[in-house]
Amino acid sequence: MSCYHPYLAVVKSNPITGDPILDPKTGKKCIKILHKISPSNDVLSDNLKQNNMLLLPCGQCIGCRLDYSRRWADRLMLELQYHTAAIFVTLTYSELNVPKHHYQTPDGDVNTSYSLDKRDVQLFFKRLRKMYPDTKIRFFLSGEYGPKTFRPHYHAIIFGVDFAHDRYVWRVRRADNMFVNYYRSPSLERAWSVYNNDVGDYVPIGNVEFSDVSWHTCAYVARYVTKKLTGNLAQFYTTFNLTPPFSLMSRKPGIAYQYYADHGLDIYDNDKINISTERGGLSMLPPKYFDHFYELDAPDDYVNYKSVRAALARESLLLKLDQSTLSYGQMLAVAESIKNNKIKSLDRSEV
Repeated sequence: MSCYHPYLAVVKSNPITGDPILDPKTGKKCIKILHKISPSNDVLSDNLKQNNMLLLPCGQCIGCRLDYSRRWADRLMLELQYHTAAIFVTLTYSELNVPKHHYQTPDGDVNTSYSLDKRDVQLFFKRLRKMYPDTKIRFFLSGEYGPKTFRPHYHAIIFGVDFAHDRYVWRVRRADNMFVNYYRSPSLERAWSVYNNDVGDYVPIGNVEFSDVSWHTCAYVARYVTKKLTGNLAQFYTTFNLTPPFSLMSRKPGIAYQYYADHGLDIYDNDKINISTERGGLSMLPPKYFDHFYELDAPDDYVNYKSVRAALARESLLLKLDQSTLSYGQMLAVAESIKNNKIKSLDRSEV
């Protein structure tokens, strides 16, 4: 588990029979959360050895959010198997067209903030689909604020188009130890435009550039969710009247569903998916998104699969604890510090 602040939980059981208590609505085991694990509120190895004890991810820490981005990157790569064309796109705003919100300061002054706007990207995809009515366009998009300028911008993986007919190299950038071409396309820029009555034509509302799709670009897009402020810090967006960072994606069916539909139960026989990419082979665990369909198709096999997974994870954790002088909470604190320092050293967006 990638979580750095997991909860210790226990499966509720019948005091007479010892059997787990099931939720009458879902049929799943009832769970009681005991406490969040930390160096000051730790957990003993003896507790983890008990089969009715569980560790649940918090869903908020950097480990959970990076895990979320990796799962999305894997799903996007599986979706890519069904498209001959795909691009990694960045959409930005010009000073004239950036969405402007207003907020009141503690002194009573009214200031302006630059905000994301879901409607802008929804209209972008509407115009794009109108341009290519015979193409099944699918996408995953994240809206975020730049770390340097805090300007709103968007990154997206778009399947079904590559603009090979009118794209040209805009710039070349070094990334992941290789040089990557970034393109521009008049057709794509027209989709990121609005009609201007004074000009009598469509005028871009900002810049658009794109490159080819790889696992790294998929992870880059999905990773933007890791920077969203959560908990008490989420008040930041309310204070400055900002639309919080968000993700939008194609649905019905969901991203990568076709891969499960084609490979079904074979995926879980090996508990691993291998695909080929331009940079070599890529191996991944079955996305959690597939688990729901697996449970519907083979409920008994699914229960056994989850039990085996949980047992292996428990054994691995106990082995780590036996080989360390640190407690579990201390190990997590050290690992989180290392991960945060690594993230700070990464080269992020120029926006």
